Amino acid sequence: MKDFTSYLEKLLGRMPSDLEQEVFACFDPFERDREKRFLHFNPSRPLYLNIDDEHYIYISNHTNRLRCYLDMATRHLDTSSCYMHEHGAIMLDVTTPENEKYLRSRHTNYHIYVQPATAHAAAQSLTAVSKFADHISLIRDETPWERLCRVCVDTNTGGHITASSKRLFKVYENGLLYIVEDYQHLHFKEACKELDSVPVFIGKTVSFPILSLDNEKGLLEIPLSTLKSLQQEQIKKGGGKHPLDPITEDGETIDINDEYTDITERLFNLLQEENNEYPVKYYSFENDMLELKIDAIPLNGLSFSLNGIELHTLSSIVNLQIRGYKPLALSYYLESTADSPQDIEPYLSIIKKSAKLFNIPIANNCIVPGDTNRLKLFFISKQEKDVLPHTFQQDGDFICILGDPSGVLKGSAYASVYGKTEPYTPPGVMTGTLAALVDVVKECTESKIISSVLMIGRGGLITALKKASSEGLGASIYSERKEPTEVFIYGEPQAAAMVTLKESHLINLARITSNFNLTSTTIGRVTENPNITVNNEILLISKDEK
Repeated sequence: MKDFTSYLEKLLGRMPSDLEQEVFACFDPFERDREKRFLHFNPSRPLYLNIDDEHYIYISNHTNRLRCYLDMATRHLDTSSCYMHEHGAIMLDVTTPENEKYLRSRHTNYHIYVQPATAHAAAQSLTAVSKFADHISLIRDETPWERLCRVCVDTNTGGHITASSKRLFKVYENGLLYIVEDYQHLHFKEACKELDSVPVFIGKTVSFPILSLDNEKGLLEIPLSTLKSLQQEQIKKGGGKHPLDPITEDGETIDINDEYTDITERLFNLLQEENNEYPVKYYSFENDMLELKIDAIPLNGLSFSLNGIELHTLSSIVNLQIRGYKPLALSYYLESTADSPQDIEPYLSIIKKSAKLFNIPIANNCIVPGDTNRLKLFFISKQEKDVLPHTFQQDGDFICILGDPSGVLKGSAYASVYGKTEPYTPPGVMTGTLAALVDVVKECTESKIISSVLMIGRGGLITALKKASSEGLGASIYSERKEPTEVFIYGEPQAAAMVTLKESHLINLARITSNFNLTSTTIGRVTENPNITVNNEILLISKDEK
């Protein structure tokens, strides 16, 4: 508290009064509660994406189920879909601008109420009275005063509050803050009579940007600009040193003592388990306006480091685009061992920077303190019109790798099969190569040069070959690379895609890749025989051949 008093004195240019210290305590950047530090750093703000002149997509990621009820009640998301993940839920819906209500305190009078309630009672209240309120905000593990201050700053709304300090500064485990327009006031009070917990009047809005507290402790008038400065400083300050990135070792390969004879089968079983844990889900809306899909992509194999997170984000985006999907938005769940959220700000910035490279907006996220470091990306996307097949199309087509085919075994699915789960920290990220992959595939698709395309990612080349051969055709692969065969087959490259094309298009492919400074390597041909062979050795036998 001593630090905060000194901080306020410097900010205000004078010694703060006892009332000011109590009123501004919710903006203390030296907050001792770790969970509150993270909560203040990451306010919940949904994302709106325009579809056309009349509709937009609403996207919001919450760790709290009650916030979902709040969104549905206040934004009239009657047909919303919830993507449930183990940390919360992502809400999707198509809505219209008239369903949004905005506070206009300069021209309209509002009444302000607070309601302490259990989660169940709060959900009941939302159903009963939400249509009479222009703004409803969730109070959770905070005081009504703190929530009111943050609402006033966010909506640029002034107010005159007359409630007692006992009511305003009591921490609510769950509660609701209502702002009700004057003409709806009586309807709101009538609807509240049926509730288990009745909302209590605490004040009114005013037409000027000042929040005043007028109760038994005296009168205090606070410009909203002061509250905004306090809120911004709270986000900026705090935290110590940034967590150090893992040190990159010189050797990126792993030592395998005992080779499994059925390694490919074990590998595919592991990958299937990973896919089953986070299945892709599709959501359709009224009038077949559009179909959205959500991919949950955890940070597997790569370390929780700046380079690891950047590579994970970029490669996930490129993989979606090469598969024919346009990412509309990105949200994520991030758990950190950091003491303060400011410590991980560089990691959040690298996600934002990676998404911005492909013009993908970021919806609100779940950033929480924890005992481990982990990251899971959630991409909301739609399918493009012209999508290339992901399977081999014709016997005799050439198989080429675009990008950098050099993979590593450390952190790979192959290494996990052998119980070696240490993550890989890339020494750098091939940002230009990943971006060029998208451009090259797009131009080749438009020019009808390539027959199929598939990203080489988790599981390495052998996994891409297995997916591509799922419709009966096989592949004959040859390699003269100096690296061990295991690295070529099972290693996971940063930026590589596998394409097939006719021999007559090889020159055109070389010309396009040259324009984007991208490497193209021919590694084999599609075969009528459904097996996968590498340097004349059968590596994968088709089920039909067994």
